[in-house]
Parts: sequence; structure tokens; C-alpha cells
Amino acid sequence: MPLIETFKYVAGNGHLYDRARVACDVCGVVFERALQAVKEANFCGIECTHKAMRRGGVLSAKIASTNITRYGGATPADSAVVLEKMKNTSLEGYGSAWPAASSLVREKIASTNMERYGVDNYAKTAGFLEAMRSTTLSRHGVEWPCLIKETQLASHAPCACSKSFETRKKNGRMKSSSCEDAVCKTLASVGMPVARWATVNGWSIDALVTCRDMSFYLQVDGVRWHGLDRPLERVMSDLTLQGIVIAKKYKRDRDQDMWFANNGLTLVRVTDVETKYHDDVSLLSLIISKLGHMKQCVQPAPAVVEDRQTEQQ
Repeated sequence: MPLIETFKYVAGNGHLYDRARVACDVCGVVFERALQAVKEANFCGIECTHKAMRRGGVLSAKIASTNITRYGGATPADSAVVLEKMKNTSLEGYGSAWPAASSLVREKIASTNMERYGVDNYAKTAGFLEAMRSTTLSRHGVEWPCLIKETQLASHAPCACSKSFETRKKNGRMKSSSCEDAVCKTLASVGMPVARWATVNGWSIDALVTCRDMSFYLQVDGVRWHGLDRPLERVMSDLTLQGIVIAKKYKRDRDQDMWFANNGLTLVRVTDVETKYHDDVSLLSLIISKLGHMKQCVQPAPAVVEDRQTEQQ
């Protein structure tokens, strides 16, 4: 508590009050307040209070500790009881699980934005992007939120990726190529149950195939976008935006191969070229032959330059 001094203050009505001078825990500005209002942490205004509550701020740890005690998680939203209560309240008030899902709420938001800003969405206002860029730059030292290191690490964590894939699968937004569909259809035609889009260690795998005595994961890779149509040296030396994405995909594929081998799981890879030049019978034979060679040593992927841009999905 940055308490500097205490003193007596005589009000206009002649009453004597205890006052204190304290320094703001965020910006360091010295200000006065009632002595009884001095707390463990003190802030000169609402802006500094909000900064203190953000991740890494002087209040963030205390807030998280209090939430864990009350709700069992770092935020109230981590509690299933709180989420259920929020859902029920929204159903009673708006007829939907969440207010934003209500057409009435969306119409009111659009109407308010039209009255205030002349557009139905605040993000369409002039200067919005520049204001967002300026704010992010002042807070985090980078121009856009996607460039914040902590945000990148959190969004690419296995648990976050798994949750994202499961949500997309649940909502029917997973993309599938004709080659993937053809391979899965071929396997299913011979009685092999195929579960599309399995999630393993944060990765979305095209399919999980189960047989009577074994199961394996299946990936159908396009040779162009997975760096299989040219020498490895060319893949790693291509510094164009497309080349950087392909190099990262190649490294991710090799990391997957290593992880599956080290964890006792089987991952079979089939390319789009192989699916186009094989009929159903020969494609099945190809997959079976690949399964027979899965015990071969898997080599680690070559390093990719660290400052390359984040892989674009």
C-alpha cells in the first residue's frame, strides 16, 4: 500500500476529517482520499482500476483467487452452476440460451448503433480499426491482438485447439476435401467404422478407423500444401507467404508423426495423388501396406525459422 502521509482536513462545515495522500498502484500519481477509503491497492481513476484488473495487473491475481474460492475457477464462467444460472436467466428474459442469440437483442443493438453512429455495427464506424490498433499498441507494444505473444500461445495450446475443433465439428463447420471423403467411404464400404475429425493432442485428424483387432488414425494430405511435391530444401528455403505456411505444415506433420509413434498410436498418411490413381481395392491394399510399415523409425522435422508468420489455416 503506497501510503505517503496522513493529515487532518477541516471541511466547510467545520468538521474535522482524516485524509491521506497515496500513490496510484498503476501510474504512480499521488492523490488524496479519505483515510478510511485507503485500501491494499489504490488507484487514481477508473482507467487505472481497469488496467489493474486486466491479465497481469496488480488486482488480477487477487480476483482470480477470490473467484477460485467462490466458484472453483479463475472466472465465474468456469463454474457450471454459474453458466447454468446465466443460461436460465437468458431463457426467461430473451427466449434463447444467450442474449446475443436473441433476434430481439440483435435488432435493439443494431437500432442503437444506427441512432448513435449511423451504422448497424460499431466496427463499421470511421476510425474504429485505427482506434483498436492504437489501443493495442499502447497496451501490448504490437498493433493487433493476434500478434500478442500470450494470445498466440494460449490460442495454439492443445486444450484450446481441441475445444475449437470440437465446437466446429458440433456446429457442422469442419471442411472436408473430396479425397478425404473418398478414402473414408472406401474404408466404410468394407465394414471399417470411420469416425470423422478425431481430436488428438490439440490436432484435428481426418479420421479414426477402428477394426476388430486394431484402430488407427488417418490423414489425407494434399501434396502441394504439405510440401510433398518438391525437395525438402526447396520447402524450407521458400520465404514467400505461401512457402512459410507450407513449411510450417510440413514441420507440424513430422511433429505429429513423432508424437503418435512415441505415444503408441498409429497414424497413417495418404496423399491426394494416391487416392486419385488407385481404385478402391488398390487403395485398401495401399493403406494396409502402410500399416505394415508403421514401426519404422520416424525422423524429427527440420527446424523452421522462428520469426516466420503464424501458420494460416
